[in-house]
Amino acid sequence: MSSNLSTSLSLPNSDFVILDRRQSLTGYISVLQNNEEQYRVMRCDHSLLGGIWMPNEDRIKDGITVPEPVFPVFTTLEAVRLMEPLESSQQSITRQPSALVIGLGIGTSPVALARHDINTTAVEIDPVVTELARKHFDLPQDLHVVHQDAFDFLRAAGKSHKRYDFVIHDVFTGGAEPLGLFTVEFFEMLYAVTSQYGRVAINYGGDFNAPSTKVALKTILNTFKNCRAFRDSDIPNDETEKLNVDLTNIVILCYKSPDPDTAWRFRQPLEADYLQSQSRRQHLVPQKNREFDLKRVSKMHDDSELLRLNQLEKWQRSQLSSAVGHWRAMREVLPDVVWEIW
Repeated sequence: MSSNLSTSLSLPNSDFVILDRRQSLTGYISVLQNNEEQYRVMRCDHSLLGGIWMPNEDRIKDGITVPEPVFPVFTTLEAVRLMEPLESSQQSITRQPSALVIGLGIGTSPVALARHDINTTAVEIDPVVTELARKHFDLPQDLHVVHQDAFDFLRAAGKSHKRYDFVIHDVFTGGAEPLGLFTVEFFEMLYAVTSQYGRVAINYGGDFNAPSTKVALKTILNTFKNCRAFRDSDIPNDETEKLNVDLTNIVILCYKSPDPDTAWRFRQPLEADYLQSQSRRQHLVPQKNREFDLKRVSKMHDDSELLRLNQLEKWQRSQLSSAVGHWRAMREVLPDVVWEIW
């Protein structure tokens, strides 16, 4: 159930305008635009679900002719299309490929997949997110969006033997990851609907040093054995810095095959892969210097511990540092007035 609030509200002493706002089942959803810097974002409580830099005269002169994602991580998730085994005989999709995106946001990833002629389905629990994405971010009306709890969707897809060649899992909202969607139970269902030789991209945002992050990474590896992981920020070099709250997005890319040791790489992008986007030129291929040893990091805690639905309370408490750190970080991304005036 959602309730409409007054819209087109100019925020005092700022260049921000609230274009739309709703109280919905996942929280307070709003769309804000900065008229001076010409960008637009969708907010859920104290998080940003996505946003775009809008082309203007100056940007067009610099070669920016299409809306660009405000966060590079949304572009990097599309690297799922570039994954290929070193032995080309191990992959072959002879039909139109299909994709599943868990978590819609403003639609950056599913729209890009669909533009590459991939039969794409997005699963989004909150219809208001979809409505505002269509209204304010040009989410195509014909993009298939299912408004359903992801557990229920995967359960039904598994029973109907549905399979997807590309899977993107991107569900950050409200200041912390919903840990239920990072459990053994969830990933086993996600694995079941991923086709043989399917590719999976998972976005995890939080404190890299938090126990909940380590156990989430370990839980992913427990199901998807053949994975590589990349941060969207530089890896700290200073030992003291490594002990502090280290907020980052982690993109985990996994390849499903009968042999979990199958070597894979990112193919060289073609011009068409960039979709005329400068952001994709810079961030579509993950940066090698931001890759870390996923297996080593995931083993920093007891190997017997994995995220399970009946044990979430313990790990949710450890997310506190991430939530507090995220709250502070968002105050640096956008001014206080954005977060304080609803």
